[in-house]
Amino acid sequence: MAVAGTLCFGGCKSRGRANLQDALVRSTEAAEAYRIVEGTRAYLPYEYSADGCYARATYMQMELFAANIPSRVVFIRTTYDEASQDWKVDAPLLDPAAWVYHVAPVIVVNGQEMVLDPALAPGSTGGAMSLNDWLSTMKAKKFVEAPAAALNQKVAESVDRFVLSRASNPDQGPIDSENVRGQVIHNADEMPAFSSESALYNFKTMDDYLIEAASMGRITNGELRARRDLLVKRTVELAEVLESRNRASGPGGDLEGIKITVDMLKSAQSDAQTGHVD
Repeated sequence: MAVAGTLCFGGCKSRGRANLQDALVRSTEAAEAYRIVEGTRAYLPYEYSADGCYARATYMQMELFAANIPSRVVFIRTTYDEASQDWKVDAPLLDPAAWVYHVAPVIVVNGQEMVLDPALAPGSTGGAMSLNDWLSTMKAKKFVEAPAAALNQKVAESVDRFVLSRASNPDQGPIDSENVRGQVIHNADEMPAFSSESALYNFKTMDDYLIEAASMGRITNGELRARRDLLVKRTVELAEVLESRNRASGPGGDLEGIKITVDMLKSAQSDAQTGHVD
């Protein structure tokens, strides 16, 4: 997506165990993960594709965390010009919306990396697809992998290929993300804390993009109202889960702060919805 913004949560540390895989889940857990992510179609704006992948990925990871299912994210990005601190103008872009980067949650099932991306796979439960299929859908089969342990190292490659990297969460960003293949989150409680401040940013982003989707005729006005209400409800419910399990952190990280801010945004919805009446 075009703009990363302030995103979800902090870093993750390996427990030093060798020969383990990223976010490894059992087949039964994978089926549950697909079902949970499928449920986010009821309140996230997957119909608006220009931006917002980072916020959608955060919500998907929070939903999975609430169900005790660990996850990581995978980035694919085009070439970055370190000298100009910007994307190279002649670099290839990602389908289907001319993205400079894209990010989605990933789990490992039976040794295979499965990406969960309802925005790219509307016909698949939870948007589940293999990593290869995910890359093919975006026409990003020609890529290099970011070097392991390269946090803060900007990877400069030729403009005719993409860069693939993995991270514990979208907050690490497409440019500076570390390739964490080989490190592992053993269970959901080893996942890093979610920043409440960033979660509120993502909430507002998703709310804005639901309105955009309706204005473009991609969801009905009735769907807009229902999704916005459910977005508020799930944001508060997930915040309560994070607080109860000590996974809410950062400025404004207390549960009461989340509820106050969400209540303010909810009250403001009535004004925004006056322009979306059937």
